[in-house]
Amino acid sequence: MRRNSAKVISLIFGTFVNSLLMKIPETPLVRNMVSMMTLTPYYREDTRLDLQDLEKRTDEGVCKMDLLRSLHPVEFDNFIERVDRDRDMFTIRQEIEDRVTDSPERRNLALQDIRAQMQQCGLLHRYDRFCEMLQEWASYRGQVLMRTVYGIMYYEQAAYIEETPPEELHLCRDSNRLDESQLDIIRSPEGALWKEIVGSSPN
Repeated sequence: MRRNSAKVISLIFGTFVNSLLMKIPETPLVRNMVSMMTLTPYYREDTRLDLQDLEKRTDEGVCKMDLLRSLHPVEFDNFIERVDRDRDMFTIRQEIEDRVTDSPERRNLALQDIRAQMQQCGLLHRYDRFCEMLQEWASYRGQVLMRTVYGIMYYEQAAYIEETPPEELHLCRDSNRLDESQLDIIRSPEGALWKEIVGSSPN
């Protein structure tokens, strides 16, 4: 469907001008805000899409993953560059999908054989992590419920940052992780214990 470019530009410009003239209400402090609760209908729907279902091809030879990649080509290239610069894991994933069959028994046997080979090469953990991130990338763009759930989870983080004084705000809320004040201890002679436990001293 062709769009009238003049009308689209007029609509965008009008919306922009109206936003400049809009009276912005004063935002109360977080401590004075009314408690807010968001209800999301569930309907037994998966929050994160299944990776096998995303790559399952129809009778026409297409799959949901190919559709998402065609709709977001630049974002997918950026994703691969960020998590798999050499495209090793992506190539392995493609080869696995080419080798497996529609038969559940043969598929499981083929996957077990491939995973055993990757375990011997030390690539299994890296491959599983790549598959998890690929599943998350596709779910963000193909599943509205996942974006809704993660958006609600960010409310709590935003409220914490807004309410916590700067001097008490840590880069990491996990008390088990190290902060900058502990780096001197690690670099001290006692840091040899760290090397024995972890296997390598931190930089």
